[in-house]
Amino acid sequence: MEQSKIVALTKKLLRDYYEYGDIAELENMFSEDVIAFGIHSDSYATGKDRAAQCLRQMYYELKSCRVTKLKGMEKATDQGWAVRANLVFSTTNRMRNMHQVLVMFRDTAAGRKICGLHFQHDMRHELLYQAVSSRILNRGELADGSMDEVMDMVASYVNCAYVQYRPDQELPVDYYSEELWRMLGYKSGPAFGQQFAGQDILLERLVHPHDLVPSREEIKRQLLKSDSYQVEFRLRRADDSYIWCIECGRYVLDPKSGIGTFNAVITNLSPLKQTHASFLYNLRHDRLTNLYNKKAFCRRTAEVLADNPDTEFEIMRFNIARFKVINDLFGEETGDKLLRYIAHFLKSIKLEPCVYGRLYADNFLLCYPTHDDMRNHMISSLQMLAETFALDYRIEFYFGVYTIRDMALSVTTMIDRASMGLAKAAHNGVVACGEYGEDMRDNIVNEQVIVNNMQSSLLRGEFLVYIQPKYELMSEKIVGGEALVRWLHPQLGFISPSRFIPIFEKNGFIYQLDKYVWERACQILREDMDAGRPVLPISVNVSRIDFYSPNIVQVFEQLIAKYDIPPRLLELELTESAYVENPQQIIEITKELQRKGFPILMDDFGSGYSSLNMLKDMPVDILKIDLQFLSDSDKEDNGRGGNILNSVVRMAKWLHIPVIAEGVEK
Repeated sequence: MEQSKIVALTKKLLRDYYEYGDIAELENMFSEDVIAFGIHSDSYATGKDRAAQCLRQMYYELKSCRVTKLKGMEKATDQGWAVRANLVFSTTNRMRNMHQVLVMFRDTAAGRKICGLHFQHDMRHELLYQAVSSRILNRGELADGSMDEVMDMVASYVNCAYVQYRPDQELPVDYYSEELWRMLGYKSGPAFGQQFAGQDILLERLVHPHDLVPSREEIKRQLLKSDSYQVEFRLRRADDSYIWCIECGRYVLDPKSGIGTFNAVITNLSPLKQTHASFLYNLRHDRLTNLYNKKAFCRRTAEVLADNPDTEFEIMRFNIARFKVINDLFGEETGDKLLRYIAHFLKSIKLEPCVYGRLYADNFLLCYPTHDDMRNHMISSLQMLAETFALDYRIEFYFGVYTIRDMALSVTTMIDRASMGLAKAAHNGVVACGEYGEDMRDNIVNEQVIVNNMQSSLLRGEFLVYIQPKYELMSEKIVGGEALVRWLHPQLGFISPSRFIPIFEKNGFIYQLDKYVWERACQILREDMDAGRPVLPISVNVSRIDFYSPNIVQVFEQLIAKYDIPPRLLELELTESAYVENPQQIIEITKELQRKGFPILMDDFGSGYSSLNMLKDMPVDILKIDLQFLSDSDKEDNGRGGNILNSVVRMAKWLHIPVIAEGVEK
């Protein structure tokens, strides 16, 4: 099978490093947050520069080595790819060595990068033990001092302690390298030996009491299947603290004397375990608040729900109303301080079982039992907390809640349902708690059906454009029309604009639909002109979203040029609410369109609360009045609505602005 490119790249990078010390290409591929673990347990680094320095320091022990075997295996991960490479190489002392290197890749905007490196000895140290044990068995043939030389060489190689001890009850040590007392925090070998009063070094007195029996039993179990073993335990240091160690060794039986000994390498694992624990903590917790992140919150919540099947729980999501305003007014440092303040409060609540987390930004998550009115207690406590935060600004919250009815749902889905409740509360514009209901789910499902079909329906021509006539009472003639769009779906039938227009405005698809309607109106005008029929102006709706397009004026110019129609025949309608949301930009664009010859109509005039102010600033050619003034409530307010309507019409006449009344057929 052809070797994958990523494995081939890994092998090239490692060969260049081991044989020549070349890390240029490796360093170039490091991500900014790369994590590197060197051969030794206390050799690790985070960040591009430190990882490169770690590799340079490690190479001092690898100089002049020659790689004799190099194999790699690729595996896909959630984050990218992992390549595990096994190397066999020899150094100047002619001892064959084995390393295993794990290289983690991920794709970034800057290309494929290395995000993790982990160098380790072959964990069973098979080749090392074979060589060392062989020389130990024949130590009688070695000259004086050679044994020390061999042991120091081994300790130097692995940065660990070599020990040889007998399988007696107290585990007496026959030999140990000086790395052992250094590892245990002693200033010298004699200082280490003093604790044994000049007698044999007893490994039993160094191993943690809780680990002694289990570790010895584990060694016996492994030796039933092999002549080598690997076991973890804690060793006591000079200051009576303990460090985690791993012992990798062989049981060697001297054929001459019949005496068996353990020959082992003991490595200090504590730095690696501390780094691993820190890494896991950062992986599961939000850095700013130290609360669970979303993934850890979901995992912990799932555990709590599984452990308490008879307890009813709620998922709450809440955020800070207008948090962006707080950041803008007082700075992000104050915003972060507020988030930490809230997190500290959540962590101080000693309620079991309960889970807290931060979703992102100012969004927090809670899972708690529903008993004892916990929801209202949480809400009132957070509202009281907001009042104690030292800030000259009123802090308020929005809350969304989902009461867990279906335990089979994923926690992510439960959070989504709480988010629907939050959206409902935020939409109300008041500080409130929105609770998820099945009607929300139905709305979401219906909305998704519309979103899934919108693009394909537009391409298939399922959006139909109808012309609604404009009738002049004085002349009793049709003087124009308005282009209205209706959606005729082959399976769903007619879909009301009240269902799809708000969704399209929310997701931005309204711009594509509006352009389709504009062009269809131009086509109808062109067809009437070509057929010799009377040509009357057609008005089209321009959504507030359309004004965010930087080339909206050019779009209309291109349409009238394409169909060769005068711009006065294409009337542009925009709503009063669009003006209120972004007045300056809309005024500038409408003035330019007006200069190009397009008539501007103001739709739904009078439906807002700033109509007169808008009329003063806005370049409007025609007003379309919303006849809600003449609703049934007019009978209850002594005809006030009718009086206002009469005043608006008279004012429009004074300004020489034509008026169109909407909804007269009702």
